[in-house]
Amino acid sequence: MARLQKWRPTRQLWRTSLAVCALAGVLAVLAGCGEETAGPAGAGSPAEPVMPATTGESVRSVEENQLLVNGDVTCDQDVSSDEAKDTVERVGGLQQPTWSVRFAESTAAGVVVLVAGDLEDAEPRLFDDYQVAAIVGLAEDQSRAEDFKAVREAVREICG
Repeated sequence: MARLQKWRPTRQLWRTSLAVCALAGVLAVLAGCGEETAGPAGAGSPAEPVMPATTGESVRSVEENQLLVNGDVTCDQDVSSDEAKDTVERVGGLQQPTWSVRFAESTAAGVVVLVAGDLEDAEPRLFDDYQVAAIVGLAEDQSRAEDFKAVREAVREICG
């Protein structure tokens, strides 16, 4: 007859504790990686005084406000088309060594993307491969509310 073994929770307890510690360590490393990425970018850029939002926009460089338009854009695009949704999904969060897409939105002018980094390097990829309508240059530290405002301003400039 088979012999029954006693269940010993102490043997299993150390394995569970080890797994919990390993998981906590992995999460701490992942959280630390996000902080390290944000840290050097802020540390490498020149220090800027903290200003209210109304005056902060005036200190942006020309490249951050730069608007690149993909040929002749018409302002009668269907903002809810499957093609527009697909493009927004494909380019949203796209990252390259010299640039990254911070925000993408389907508008009456087509898909407008907000790019941080080298716009000249981003232009051929976004215009030729993804057929976006416009690229707007951004500051790395721009807020989400400013992202929406930048899209509205770009569409207003394109469509009049």
